[in-house]
Amino acid sequence: MRCCSWAVLLCVAALSVALVAGESSHVVTLASSNISNAYTGTWMVMLYSPQCGFCKRLEPTWNELADSIHDTKYNAKIARVNAAEDMAIITQFGVTGFPTIVFAKDGRVWRYTGERTVPAFITFMRTGYASSEPESAWTGPMSLLMRLAATWIKFVLGLFDAVQPYLGDVKPALDRFGDVIDEYPFSYVIAAAVLVSLSPAVICVCCCCCCGRRAPPRVAKKPAVGTGPKAPSKGKRKEHDQ
Repeated sequence: MRCCSWAVLLCVAALSVALVAGESSHVVTLASSNISNAYTGTWMVMLYSPQCGFCKRLEPTWNELADSIHDTKYNAKIARVNAAEDMAIITQFGVTGFPTIVFAKDGRVWRYTGERTVPAFITFMRTGYASSEPESAWTGPMSLLMRLAATWIKFVLGLFDAVQPYLGDVKPALDRFGDVIDEYPFSYVIAAAVLVSLSPAVICVCCCCCCGRRAPPRVAKKPAVGTGPKAPSKGKRKEHDQ
């Protein structure tokens, strides 16, 4: 029995070491709060969802890629973004499925659609990207337009969080809407469009709530004594009679 117990403990310890070893410390974690780091330099970014099976299978390869790039001293960084929990990132990069892999170099972005192997990734990062068309400089993920769109999405989501206590019976419907978004990745884009279209109405509701809570009640003013309409004098009254 003791031998079996020691064997089980050794297996668990070996498995734990293997799991820890599979997590590369050279993979940079990005989000909408620090995505600006990728606006300069050379980056290979994977936008993923924790519930995506393809993303889970790609994770070991992605860690190996980060270690390989670090060992070769190639001036590039490997990053990942949990896009499933960041609507601003989904809007900015136009994510319609997971995983989405992009290559960024000095503010320009290329979509990667090749083989998901370490040699293929490295080849694309060094020379392969030059043979494909980059995203538009005007509407690409790192353009000023999409940066403003991502900032606007974060602002709108902040407004939704602010008015949630006043929504009442509407909140279960919003929760169900969030469940649908998580179930169908393509609906992230539709959700972003809905948020942008509804944002003016949300702003109006917030302004009305703030004004209603802060504005003091109006009290009707009584006319002051002696400020009413004056009666005509006797002289003027006689002229009218004539």
